[in-house]
Amino acid sequence: MMKLSNKSSLYFLITTLIVFFISGVIIFFVIQYIIKDEIDETLTEQKEQIIHNLDQVDKFEDLNIPQEIIVEIDSVSDSELDSEGIFSDTLIQQYDYEDQEYDWEPYRQLKFTIVHHDTIRMLTLRKSLI
Repeated sequence: MMKLSNKSSLYFLITTLIVFFISGVIIFFVIQYIIKDEIDETLTEQKEQIIHNLDQVDKFEDLNIPQEIIVEIDSVSDSELDSEGIFSDTLIQQYDYEDQEYDWEPYRQLKFTIVHHDTIRMLTLRKSLI
């Protein structure tokens, strides 16, 4: 038969483990949300900077873009216009020179369309989540 102090200690231990587990899960999702929110903010700032800089250049290819941001420029039709932008997650295969193999890296991306000199382009801005 268990003594009362042993039984109380066991209940306390079980309750503590449950609380720590739930807290760990909550902290994980909160940190993940904060990181995505910060990257979304960075991508939005880059989008605004690109729109501002586009007035000073003749072609999309002449834009000055920071190296930590990957930019993809595609032609689109009028029906695909979405100037507000869509955030999404994606995986991109990158070559790791250290391990001599390809790895999949998670990226956050912002896709939006922009019109410049009667040319419609879809821009995709990507930033690594790592």
